[in-house]
Amino acid sequence: MSEEAAEFARGMRGQFIIGQALCLAIDKLNEEQEAMREQSNISDMEYLRDNLFPMFAGVRQARKVAPDIVEHPNLKGEARDMMRGFPEGTMSDKDGDNTPLPPLSSE
Repeated sequence: MSEEAAEFARGMRGQFIIGQALCLAIDKLNEEQEAMREQSNISDMEYLRDNLFPMFAGVRQARKVAPDIVEHPNLKGEARDMMRGFPEGTMSDKDGDNTPLPPLSSE
């Protein structure tokens, strides 16, 4: 893995995208008939989502609970962009707005 890709994955946008991919994959796998469902994979993905990449799941839940918050006039900047799902051109490395998260601890 390139250092650039690892740095992106540690950043806010990378965390959001990986969390989104996990949430959508979990949803899709849960649609399978029970006999064909790979429950251990779903459980592992849920663990990763909940412990390493929770951002998208939190935003998704907030959208469900309070959909009007996305357009609230006091919601500004990165918080607004996150609630809207990071529109193109925001919060990316290319724009210089990607704030990396600290490295994962080994604890």
